[in-house]
Amino acid sequence: MSAPSTPEKAAKPLGLRLIIAYKVAKAVLVLGLAVLLTLAPRTADTFTEHLIQSFSERGSLLRRIGERLRAHGVEALVTDARTVAWADGFSTSIEAALLLTGSAWGEWIVIAELAVLVPAELVSLERRPSLMKGVIIAVNVAIVAYLVRLRLRARRHETRPRGARP
Repeated sequence: MSAPSTPEKAAKPLGLRLIIAYKVAKAVLVLGLAVLLTLAPRTADTFTEHLIQSFSERGSLLRRIGERLRAHGVEALVTDARTVAWADGFSTSIEAALLLTGSAWGEWIVIAELAVLVPAELVSLERRPSLMKGVIIAVNVAIVAYLVRLRLRARRHETRPRGARP
């Protein structure tokens, strides 16, 4: 039988629970992709080659994208994707675990990690605008803002003298 959890650890706000669920789901999906790319590289190569060929048969923009991808090399693309998937999957897993612990330092680490990525994402958005990049930036900024607000509110609550009115 497990020990009862303290109310402080058990009662996570809905926003924090949603962020944790997002992080856990993302980690599972990205690590699944990493495993697939690692265990089935030939299948990934074949799929990538098919995707490049499909691009090449479409309009001029997609044809240029396909040519650039082909110039990079299918095997190199799959290797790069595998490396990025493992790194992102592990870092997202660590973020989810830190948030699950309920510790303030865990939330601050997640805040710092996401906040550091936002400027690079903005540069990427400026260079090649897309709706998906905009959504990702908006979600990351919202998570950072929410967690900062949550931490500052908790800190004010911790430093308030007992019996003082909120």
